[in-house]
Amino acid sequence: MAASQPAKQRVALLSHAIDLCTNLRDTLERVGPSRWTRSADFLSADEYATVLKVHELESTLQRHLQEVNEKRNDALAPVSRLPDDVLRIIFLHMVDIHRDDYRSYVHYVFVKDLSSVSRRWRAIALDTANLWTGVSFAEPKYLADADSNPIHPWYGSAKVLSRTVVCNLERSKLALLRVGMNVPAEASVPAMVREYMRTCSGRVGELTVTVQGQDARLLDAIVPCVAQTAGVLRRFRFRVEDAINGVDGRGAVEQFLALNLPSLVEIRLRSVPLPLKHRQEYTALLGCRQLHFTIKHPLQFHFPQLVALLRCTPALEELHVDLMVYQDTAPLELEERLVLPELRNLDISCSIYNLPRLPLVILSAPKLNRLALDSHGDGDNEEQRDRNASDVVGFLEASVGLEGRPPPVRTLIAMHGGTISGLNRILPALAGLEVLRVVFGGEIAEQEVELTALLDKLGPPIHSVELGVPPSTSYLGPRLRTLECLADTTPSNVRQLIRLASRRKAAGIPLTRVRMGPWPGSWLSDRSQMPETPEEQYALERALASEVDILECDQYRWDWGEEPQGPGGMRGGWSKVD
Repeated sequence: MAASQPAKQRVALLSHAIDLCTNLRDTLERVGPSRWTRSADFLSADEYATVLKVHELESTLQRHLQEVNEKRNDALAPVSRLPDDVLRIIFLHMVDIHRDDYRSYVHYVFVKDLSSVSRRWRAIALDTANLWTGVSFAEPKYLADADSNPIHPWYGSAKVLSRTVVCNLERSKLALLRVGMNVPAEASVPAMVREYMRTCSGRVGELTVTVQGQDARLLDAIVPCVAQTAGVLRRFRFRVEDAINGVDGRGAVEQFLALNLPSLVEIRLRSVPLPLKHRQEYTALLGCRQLHFTIKHPLQFHFPQLVALLRCTPALEELHVDLMVYQDTAPLELEERLVLPELRNLDISCSIYNLPRLPLVILSAPKLNRLALDSHGDGDNEEQRDRNASDVVGFLEASVGLEGRPPPVRTLIAMHGGTISGLNRILPALAGLEVLRVVFGGEIAEQEVELTALLDKLGPPIHSVELGVPPSTSYLGPRLRTLECLADTTPSNVRQLIRLASRRKAAGIPLTRVRMGPWPGSWLSDRSQMPETPEEQYALERALASEVDILECDQYRWDWGEEPQGPGGMRGGWSKVD
C-alpha cells in the first residue's frame, strides 16, 4: 500500500470499484453476443451506418476493457507492489544466471519474453541498459554494403550484426557489453573485426571468441579486438574448435599474454596453444582470479607449458584443469614446484589413460580450501591409481604454509574409481576436512563395493580408543560433518550409512548432513534389491535420518513433520526441494 494513500481512502475506492464492476457486468449481460451477420448488400444505407457504428463501439469497448484489466493488475497483483528498482534487480539477477555463452539463446528469449509481460515491465526492461548488452556477431552467407530489398529468407542479412543486435546496442546505452564472436574460416572475418572495432570499442566487459579452423591468422585477427577494449575487459573465453598444432597460433597467444588487461579477472581457454616459456612481459593475467583450462586435442599439452601459463597468474584463486588427451612421451622431470599463493579452489579432471602424473604434481597451494579430483581415465590400472594417490598426497605435503601448517582444505570432491580407491592415503593428510563428496559410477554392484570400502575407512577408529586416544584423533576425518555419497540409494547402501552415522555419533564426532544419490531406476529394480513395499525402505531411511540432522536424497530432503504419517503412525517423509 502506498504511503500517501490512507487505508480508509483505499477502502472507499475499492468499494466504488466493486459497484462499477457490478454495473458493468449487468450491462454486458443485456448487450449479449453480436448478431450482426448479414451482408452489407442486403442492408439499407441507414442500417449499414448503424452496423458500422456498432462495430466501432465494440472495438472501443474492447480497448477500454483491456485498459481496465491492466489497471486491475496494477492495483491488485502482488508483483505490482514491487518498486521499479526491485523489479530491475530481479531482471538482472535472472540474466546473470544465464550468463554463460552456451546459454546466450536462453538469455535472448528471457529478455524478449520479459518485455512482453505488461506495459510497465516493458518500460522497465527498456530502461534497464544491462538487459540489452548481449551482442552476437553472425557469419553472413554473403557480404554486401547493404541488405537486399526485401531480405531473402535463405540468404538473410549481409551484415555481421543483425538488426535486432543493432537495436539492442542502442538500448544498452553505455553499459559494458557481453560479446560473442564465432570466427569462421571465411572471408567475413575482416568485416567482423571492423564492425567490432566500430561498435564495441572500449566497452566490452565479457568477450567469448570461438575460432573455427586451423589457420593461425584467425587467431591473429582476435588480438586487436582484445587490445581495443583492454581497459574494461573482465571475462575472456577463448575456444578453438579444430586442432591447432603446437606451433600454429602460438604467436597470437603470446601477443595476447603481453597485453595490459588490468580489469581481467576470469579467463577460459579451450584447446588454445600455450606459451613455451614464461616471460616478464606477459602481464595480461596478473590480476586474473579464475582460470579454466581445457585441452581437447593432441600435441597441445606439456607440463612445462602449463607451468609457463600459471606463472602469469600470481593472484589466481580458482583453477580448473580438464585434460582430455595426452601424447607426451618424454619423461616428466620434476623441478621446484610452482607456488600459487592465493589459490583457494582447485578442480582437476583427467579422462585419459596414459597420463603419467596428475597436473597438481607441479603445484603447491598453501591456502587451498577446496579440492576436486576426477581421474576416471585410469580404469582398472592399479599402478596408475597408486601413482595418482601419491601425486595427491605429495601435493598436500608440499602445500605447507609459512608456519608449517598443512593447507586448510575443508572440502574434498572425489569422482570415479581412481580417486576413490586412494582415499585411504589421501584422507589422513586432510585433518581439517569438513565436507566429503564422493561420486560413484558404474553398475549398482560396483557402487556398493566402492561404497563399502569408503565407509570402512571412515567408520572404525584408526587408533585404539582403549589406549586413551581421544575420538578427535582416533578416527579418519575427525572434523567431517557433511558426507555426500552420490551412489544409488539402495537398501544395502542405506544400511552401511546407518552403521557409519551411528558409530561416529557414539564417538562424539557425528555427521550432521548426509546426502545420497537418486533411487535406482525402475528398469533396474531386479538388480537393486529394492523392497517390495515403500514401508520397508522408509524404515531404513527413517533410521538414517534419526542419526543425522539433515538427510537428502537426490532432489528430496527428509522432513520429520509435526503429525504422524502412514498407517503405523510413524513420523517423517520426503519433501521435494528446489
